[in-house]
Amino acid sequence: MHMVNLHIVAQALRILVPLLYGAVAAGYVVEFYQNRDRHFSWTTIFFIIGIAFHLLLLFVLFLVQNRLPYDTGFKGLLFVAFMVSLLFFWMDHFLGEIRYGAFLFPVIFAVTGMASAFLNRGIPLPKQLLSFYFVVHATLLFLAYSCFLLSFVIASMYLLQHRQIKSHHLGGLFKRLPSLSDMDESVMRVDALGLGLLILGIATGFLWMEIVVGVPARISLKIGLSSLVVIAYLTEHLLRIGKGWNGQRACLISVIGFAFVLVTLLAGRHGY
Repeated sequence: MHMVNLHIVAQALRILVPLLYGAVAAGYVVEFYQNRDRHFSWTTIFFIIGIAFHLLLLFVLFLVQNRLPYDTGFKGLLFVAFMVSLLFFWMDHFLGEIRYGAFLFPVIFAVTGMASAFLNRGIPLPKQLLSFYFVVHATLLFLAYSCFLLSFVIASMYLLQHRQIKSHHLGGLFKRLPSLSDMDESVMRVDALGLGLLILGIATGFLWMEIVVGVPARISLKIGLSSLVVIAYLTEHLLRIGKGWNGQRACLISVIGFAFVLVTLLAGRHGY
């Protein structure tokens, strides 16, 4: 009976969380359109409630499965959306970078909606593979992907703003978007964090495969694609430092890097 109740709670939260994020997205869009700063409003309230219920959903899934709720792709997306929300909450309420919400939260709404709808799809990992090394490996990778999703949204905003300025057609977006330098700095900062987490995640993945799975470290499709992600974001930072690249060129590389992230996620599991 207890387990049945948990399943009912999980089903309700799967519907409620995307709806709350949809309300947050609408709030940010309205505030962006009105071109006003926000201190504490109904958007903030829905944001806090959304994060709280999102965390509750992950916890309920943990209780139902007795394992961390990212052992399949769609559960991983749900976890990534949660980490992006937390990261943006920090950027919003502690760094004052509030104007990204109108672009970011429609994406989070779409991701949580898709992940919730297909939450039970996919074959979970066998329990014997869910070791400490896997938990660290998966957590680091999902944190890295969360950073890359956030930087992709900001880099896209940068390219949109840059195009308006270059074409001399300064519409309403120009007055509402953050400055190019602020967006470029945000992309650099978030990508650097994501790159460090990704490298650590790959390293612990090799330990997991050798110690737990019993497969020697070898190049596979998944590892090859992950290496492309590392190369893309490492190239961005090396060109920033060595060649002074910033702005449009660096943001383009960030967007390309996120395309590699998506391909890596779609590639499925390792061939163990």
